[in-house]
Amino acid sequence: MTNKIVGNLDPKIYPDINIVCIENKNIIVIEVNESGSKPHFAFGRAFKRIGKSTVQLSREELEQLIDDKFCDAKLEEIDEEKVRWFLRKAKFERNLDLDPEAPIKEALERLKLIREEKLTNAAILMFGKDPQK
Repeated sequence: MTNKIVGNLDPKIYPDINIVCIENKNIIVIEVNESGSKPHFAFGRAFKRIGKSTVQLSREELEQLIDDKFCDAKLEEIDEEKVRWFLRKAKFERNLDLDPEAPIKEALERLKLIREEKLTNAAILMFGKDPQK
């Protein structure tokens, strides 16, 4: 049973599985500690807990979860030219109401790529000088 669980999860979780006897009946008890590596995927799908239920994450929820993660990068690690290119293109093609010459910090805040004074992972993935770092 452990192999079936572990083999279908990414990242891996190693549950404690025990059989306990309660009122002359064998009960399988599966305990899983909370993980800091969220989200976890089972059979290629991401799930979340709501109370006692486990429900599949929607695409929008998964994107939001990834976007909301913060990283330790500094504003100096953002490629200003990438930001300017994006702002010009978004203004021209999507009529984005944001001046392409706005200060970088202001632009990233307006794009919700800086929250609580921290860069999001999405900011680094989109505009980082060295995003794979």
